[in-house]
Amino acid sequence: MRDLLGRRRVVIAAAALALLALVVLALHLTSPRTSGVEGDWTTRAPGGASVAGRAVLLDDNASLDLRTGKTVTLGSVRGGTPYVADDRLIIASPARLDSARLDATARWTWRAPAGSTVSPLAASGGGTIASVCPATGPCRLVGLDAAGRESWSADGEQRRAPLPSGPLPKVDAVSAGGGVRVTDPSGRSSLQPGRSFLAVPDGPVVTEVVQDGRCVVAAFQTADPAWTQVLPACPAGTPRLSVPPVDPDFLTVAWPSDRVRLELRTGAQATTNVTAGKDTTIVLRTSGLIARETRKSLHTNPFRWGTRVTVLQIVPERASTVRAQVVSDERLTLLHLDASSLVVRDGDEVVRYTID
Repeated sequence: MRDLLGRRRVVIAAAALALLALVVLALHLTSPRTSGVEGDWTTRAPGGASVAGRAVLLDDNASLDLRTGKTVTLGSVRGGTPYVADDRLIIASPARLDSARLDATARWTWRAPAGSTVSPLAASGGGTIASVCPATGPCRLVGLDAAGRESWSADGEQRRAPLPSGPLPKVDAVSAGGGVRVTDPSGRSSLQPGRSFLAVPDGPVVTEVVQDGRCVVAAFQTADPAWTQVLPACPAGTPRLSVPPVDPDFLTVAWPSDRVRLELRTGAQATTNVTAGKDTTIVLRTSGLIARETRKSLHTNPFRWGTRVTVLQIVPERASTVRAQVVSDERLTLLHLDASSLVVRDGDEVVRYTID
């Protein structure tokens, strides 16, 4: 009898352990995990601001290319203000401008007269527009070609406050003659109708004006308009033009009483908007994808009970299924997203994933 009871206890204990193992396995399998991606490269890059989803500005006039993982450094330059534009790192310092491609394939230095202040205004197609100002008197615009040689200039320019460190627009714009003068890096310039304008970082210049009682918006990547759009409504007052960082592919034209969203690339009116779900933050919408972030507690994992993780999900704009997911114990910062890859800051590392 005692042997029979002992065997029963052993069977019951074994069954309990097996059940516990199944429960633990089920809880592990239901914990959020990284999926739908493959690691491409990783590098240490603590701190540093991401610029236009293209590069991370580091200390000592260096930048990290978010496509290749390469770091380019202008070590001979001391101080100055860094910019990222046209796939280049540009450093403005007293009486000189330095440029290096983010893939480290080309570099140049242009020097202005001693005592001048040099400020980059726009860059695209290998060319750069800079404002060069002496200690007193009017300034001049200077166009620099892909090799850093002066290709054109215009005298009698008014002084402007230098642009803050970060991205540059593709063309220069300034209010002039009752409109907006648009100049591209080739030196072509045109006076366009406009009562206000927005120079989009790493993008076009957008103007707005009322013509024959209708609100007209135009975008410029050169001296000629890339597109022109007549808005369906034209409330009174000057609208505010903006490109939200979370929604960089769209232009918002906003009045106190109305709002219109246009595709920045084509000018077509946007038909959809993005709303976040409960406990979810929309981080970025671009390239037909939506990146959304949640912070979750692992109540499903008994070994990490209560641990909070960051879950970054990539979802197609017109679908509800998750295409890719990155999970980390650290706070994740999305630095770049396109149709085939994403780059995140995970703690003090920057990691690029390709999307399956």
